Amino acid sequence: MDDHYYDLTAPGQDTTRMGLYRASIDPVRSEWKAVYVADGKVAAQQGRLVAVADGKFNQISDALRETMPRTVKHLGVGAAHVSDSGADLHFTPGREPLGGGLLCYNPLKVENSRASALLLAASMESSRDVKGVVWAADFGGSAVLTQAMQILADKGISLKGHTVYFHKPRTSPAKALRLAHQLRMKLNERIADTGLSARGAFSQFSVAGIRLNNKSDPYSKDYHAEAWLNGGLKVAAPAGFLAAVIGGQAGLVVGGIATAIGGAGVVHALGKSAAESFGYKFKR
Repeated sequence: MDDHYYDLTAPGQDTTRMGLYRASIDPVRSEWKAVYVADGKVAAQQGRLVAVADGKFNQISDALRETMPRTVKHLGVGAAHVSDSGADLHFTPGREPLGGGLLCYNPLKVENSRASALLLAASMESSRDVKGVVWAADFGGSAVLTQAMQILADKGISLKGHTVYFHKPRTSPAKALRLAHQLRMKLNERIADTGLSARGAFSQFSVAGIRLNNKSDPYSKDYHAEAWLNGGLKVAAPAGFLAAVIGGQAGLVVGGIATAIGGAGVVHALGKSAAESFGYKFKR
């Protein structure tokens, strides 16, 4: 725990208190509002969405305004569903984003998220019997969520049927992927959107082999190839990645990396995916 744990969790102004909030949309103003949840328990609703905010917001209202619309949009949660049932938000008050630095890219090395992770872990443990809870971290919230998952893994807790998602994580999603397997969580093919971050893309690719070898993980060689093509083009096109996937000497480098991560079958799938994608574009 960090030095401010007791200050941030003490009773007082609930607009700045660390922990879980019950969030809903005000039907009149069409804005998000929230109420502090003293016992830290997630609403017992199947498929409940729990967003984990970054630590750069001093007030819960600021975290709600930025985090909730973005999370709903990127998860594709239906507006009607959210309007009717609301969602939960785990709030870490602060002024600086969590993680992101060279040393802080390892989520377990982020110091100022430990107290928040302890509270989130308690919320996650108490929700074990709620079916299909979606834990979605936004930006630096990835540090809080990953540390909470580590706490539960150390305790031998299972979150079977729950799932995780990371939007533009400021810490490595690779560690969270390993922990999700350990916690027996249900994963989608895509668990993180790392945007244009090369470091984020390669963090995901580094655990591709683990995902492919896990029979309960839906991640497939075809999806891996598609992720290589689309993600690789996003983060490395200026460096000539386009030429690499089409062919040429640079293709040997890409093929070698893909083989090391996922096996020779991935190289074949990558080539097939590239051919189909570029063939479609040229026909148009």
